[in-house]
Amino acid sequence: KSQTWFYCALTVLEHFDYVGKCDSDSVLDLIKYFDFASRHLPPAPYNEGIIVGKPVNKQWWQMAQSQSERRKKEGFLVARYGDILHLYAAGQLYILSVDLVATVVREAVTGRHQNYIENIEDHDISTMAFHSNASMHFVFISKSDMQFWQHPVKNKPNRPRFRSNW
Repeated sequence: KSQTWFYCALTVLEHFDYVGKCDSDSVLDLIKYFDFASRHLPPAPYNEGIIVGKPVNKQWWQMAQSQSERRKKEGFLVARYGDILHLYAAGQLYILSVDLVATVVREAVTGRHQNYIENIEDHDISTMAFHSNASMHFVFISKSDMQFWQHPVKNKPNRPRFRSNW
């Protein structure tokens, strides 16, 4: 779904600096978003290689993979960035600069992503974006004062549907 959305956004929408994706059960606070965007999302032509979201560290789930499978799927990132943490943007909400959207679309259309996908949407989209030739700038949203959305806890009985601080 996300790859199709990015393809549609790239081919149909014009004059955008960024394209975002959020889960259908994420609730946006637009006032906080516009405040965040004015401080952290530069306009064109200064908006290359930018990925925004809550960082997730892949290291914790790599242990389930064999060494050879890990080398196969992580080869590009290790060759380009060294054997460092493999971070990706959590799928509840992330934003990509248009150049990274184009990279995701190119990777999806050519099928190159088949070599490193994990069939975890947010991981796969972020990893496709890292195949860009641009210098990457990952804007971490981890503090509650920077987060401009609420994402409910799913499938938890006896919990309110939406947590809210607003």
